[in-house]
Amino acid sequence: MSDSGNSHTSQRVAQAMNRRRFVQLAGATSVAGLAGCSGDGGSGDGSSGDGGSGDGGSGDGGTGTDTSTDTITPATGDGLAYWTLFGGGDGETMRSMVETVNEETDLSVNRQRVPFGEYYNRLYTSLTGGQAPDVAVMHADRLVEYQDLVVPLTEQFSTDPYVDSIINRVTVDGDILGVPLDTHPQGLWYNKDIFEEAGLDPESPPSTPEEFQQANETIASETDYTVGQIHAGGLSMGFFNLAVRSRGAQILNDEKTEAAFNNEDGVAVAEFYDNMVNEWNWIRQSSDEGWNAWNNGECAWLLDGTWHLSVVRGLDFDFGLAKPYFTPGSDEPMTAGNSHTLVIPRNPDRSDEKEQQAMELIRLLTQDYNLPWGKQAGHLPASNAALESDELRSSDTWNQSLSTFYELATNGRVAYMPRTENNGEWTPEIWQRLNAVRQDETEPQQAIEQAVQGVNQIL
Repeated sequence: MSDSGNSHTSQRVAQAMNRRRFVQLAGATSVAGLAGCSGDGGSGDGSSGDGGSGDGGSGDGGTGTDTSTDTITPATGDGLAYWTLFGGGDGETMRSMVETVNEETDLSVNRQRVPFGEYYNRLYTSLTGGQAPDVAVMHADRLVEYQDLVVPLTEQFSTDPYVDSIINRVTVDGDILGVPLDTHPQGLWYNKDIFEEAGLDPESPPSTPEEFQQANETIASETDYTVGQIHAGGLSMGFFNLAVRSRGAQILNDEKTEAAFNNEDGVAVAEFYDNMVNEWNWIRQSSDEGWNAWNNGECAWLLDGTWHLSVVRGLDFDFGLAKPYFTPGSDEPMTAGNSHTLVIPRNPDRSDEKEQQAMELIRLLTQDYNLPWGKQAGHLPASNAALESDELRSSDTWNQSLSTFYELATNGRVAYMPRTENNGEWTPEIWQRLNAVRQDETEPQQAIEQAVQGVNQIL
């Protein structure tokens, strides 16, 4: 890369960083100011999760019980630096995929796993310090936020190998900014043993809000188990997004300039959440306790994403997966979803040769080696070839979960978060208020008003 090219790239990154830092500081000030006048709205124990991929938004609230230090997949020589955020079963599958690349190709890849809760802050720091990795994982709903900081890949990647609906999520202003690895919707995982003990048909889970209500009332009256679990913290954005969208409403207006849930739909969703926790006692106030109950076979259902398959397979009960069609007042029930993408962060010191190697790694992981990401990790592969392969369609993974998630995706039932330049700043304004509702600290109406105020201040 020429000196003039390096200078131009350095200036572009610096300008983008200065603008991004202003947005982040302004957002942090808004959050602090709002917290000062409305109570802390803290996340409580909202850190529970399964070490998976997170999200209904980008999962910024932090997920995962995997607090291990960074892990490296060894490579020889001056290998490609590849950052991931995957823990648990996802992490093991990605480790295996990278090892296959190192063994079967001429590429040399150093995989570094950054703990999920630290990932985007450390990625930002690496960009400001000129130490950006060659390839990084990024959620699709964060691409607009990092638009000036990643290398456009439109000319290097054809859209033909990938599922059309996923490609639309990684394209910003006509440019492909990230190459899709998957789609990961959320579903209603349920304990068949508890359903059977309660006198319910374990092979016929609830498929409407009315059936959901009746099933939960039966479980509560006929057993001593915890009825359900919705993760607190950032993962509760998945619940809020799917519930609001199921009622025909939106998170933001079409211009993405202000919140669009300051209405009866937003309040109804907050009231439903409050009732499930504090009125009907279906869900525990403590998210950690609810998560532990699920893992111990003492909770009837869990709202979680594709990534949960590798976890639930290791638990000591028979499980099933249903579509999360449970929101009262829903006209067209939806679920929440996101996509993992692979990006090339801008680095003025990266050689042309290494950038070409980075593109080849992305191609391999999203095409040639994309099948294990579906068959083993449990995500819907972005590659058409992997998604349509007989090997995937005949697998236990397809039968246990992916067929349900595939039906949701192909029927247009996956609600993605709106993409803005500061998703990581305004989404906490919502989930922090949901946490306050869960802890019975704020009434639903007030929580929605506070969330709207916070979102609008940042936008």
